[in-house]
Amino acid sequence: DRLVGLAERCASLPCGVPLCEDCASGVVRDLNARLRDAREERDRLQAAFAELEAGDGGPSHGALSDAEFAAEEAARELEVSELRAALASARRERSALADEAVRLRAQRAEQEAEEEAWHAVINGNTLRAQAEQEEATRERQLVQFCRRELARLGRVDVVSDVFRISSTGSFGTLNSLRLGRLPGVSVDWAEINAALGQVALLLVAVARESGARFSS
Repeated sequence: DRLVGLAERCASLPCGVPLCEDCASGVVRDLNARLRDAREERDRLQAAFAELEAGDGGPSHGALSDAEFAAEEAARELEVSELRAALASARRERSALADEAVRLRAQRAEQEAEEEAWHAVINGNTLRAQAEQEEATRERQLVQFCRRELARLGRVDVVSDVFRISSTGSFGTLNSLRLGRLPGVSVDWAEINAALGQVALLLVAVARESGARFSS
């Protein structure tokens, strides 16, 4: 009865979805049951009326008069009419609920597609940001490495590494080449010439490094 009353009240309201689908089905089942009960009661009343008419025609003790029976029959017919109207209203509500469910499912599918598209865009931006961050990190590491190498090379004495000045016995040497001769010690002229060439190269390197110029 409460569900039927709710359905009758919601029929006149502007709400789009007064009952859920399960509740509407319950209302329809209840209305069908009440309609069957009303029809059975009407059939019983009609059978009793027919029995009364088939009798002696006199009103028996406890029997309904024609006016009372007509009034009760009218009330039953009115109730059946109201039940049918409520049932039709419930069916309309159920149809509206089904249409609304279809619309909501379509709207949800559209929202899910939009969410997937946004997630794809966000993931793409995230991956690009990560790649850019990794590239920036590699560039910073490369710059730091180059700075360390430059600092290390700045501490290298190129002249000392290229021109190794030392001595062998009584001879001064440049890159292990002896410079000159001594009495009793013979040094090949080829070695002496190579050593003098290294000396000339060393002078040119020192002059370039210091900015000195030689006069002709």
